[in-house]
Amino acid sequence: MKLIGAWRWGDTTKVNNHEPVVPADLFLTAYELALARAKPKGRAVYYEPMEWSGILWCCNHDRPALVASYSSGGVYRCKRDYNAAQGRICLNIEKRFIDEPLTTEVLRQLDFTPCAEEVLEQLENEAAQGKLAAARYHQEVAELEKRLENLKQYLGCGDKQREEIYWQQYKAAKEKLEGFLNSPVPERTIAAVDIRAVKQFLVNLPVKWQNYSSTVRNRLFKLIIEKVELRHDAKTIKATVYWKTGFCQEVVIQRAREAFDPASVWTEDENRILKELWRDAPIEAVLEALPKRTLSAIRNHARCLGLKRQRKTNSASIWRRWTEAEETQAQALINSGTLFSEIAIKLNRTQSSIIQRAAAKKWHGPSRECKKKKPVVWKVVNQDFRGLQEEPSQILSPSQTS
Repeated sequence: MKLIGAWRWGDTTKVNNHEPVVPADLFLTAYELALARAKPKGRAVYYEPMEWSGILWCCNHDRPALVASYSSGGVYRCKRDYNAAQGRICLNIEKRFIDEPLTTEVLRQLDFTPCAEEVLEQLENEAAQGKLAAARYHQEVAELEKRLENLKQYLGCGDKQREEIYWQQYKAAKEKLEGFLNSPVPERTIAAVDIRAVKQFLVNLPVKWQNYSSTVRNRLFKLIIEKVELRHDAKTIKATVYWKTGFCQEVVIQRAREAFDPASVWTEDENRILKELWRDAPIEAVLEALPKRTLSAIRNHARCLGLKRQRKTNSASIWRRWTEAEETQAQALINSGTLFSEIAIKLNRTQSSIIQRAAAKKWHGPSRECKKKKPVVWKVVNQDFRGLQEEPSQILSPSQTS
């Protein structure tokens, strides 16, 4: 505490006791870094930070909490309540629901295309004026040096009155020259090639944004954005972007689904039915008794409850030969994109036997395309200046935001 000008005597702390050695902000930053956890090791080292890492703050608490970014999983997560044993994880959302809306709106403000020519013309004029001032400076210095050389020739001419006049002129010219040399005109370093590079960067920044690494994008945002405050519920996220220039934007982002679906919780009746049927009953009977649950959900919940199915000992049903009718039916189901687990139920065979037969017969079904993700939808509801052009495919209607 002595370093920041504070003095502690017993339980009394006196602030501004003496002149601080280091600024308080610098001391606190160094203190936090000293107590921070060690640098990540192993796999964590190879993941670059996400675009908005270190800028997002969750405001669903008494005090704002920094939102952690998990680059390996591509998610932003607020675990303040969870870590404090006060509740579940507050926010756990894919990065695209944050990156796409905020990056799009910030880049719209960084699109200098309309005013690029005006800015660059001003830069060119300043560069030209700088060159003119530098040329005048060098000309003045050269003229003073030449005058001093000429005055030196008249010193010691024998006429004391004239020599005194020449000496005064010499001293005045020398003082003026020293003044020029002590305060030179700064050279302008803006060249034509630099101006063209700046122009290309300003105009093409939104287009070439994805070509930059996530580390570079994150560094750029940290230079221009002070913080982003997130206030969220089950359906929307309200993000308030604070620029370091004082500009403020508010973006409402629609979440893909509710953060907590009450229908996903298993009831006591469902748990009882599963415990009664899972051990011995056929899969078809379990699915019929639990019509709201998928087979994968039933398997996962049975595993969580510690339930196990009884293994079938009838080897004939496991090792029986494949008939032509079964092969034809299995191939048709595979070509239609039916899951192997469902084929096994329909043919009364194990899933592994279906997979092995398909590999042996080289039955290749249609390529399974990745499930299309729900597009991110957002709307800008408030900003200080320059209204944005709304994109119909990404903007919420008033009924959706109400």
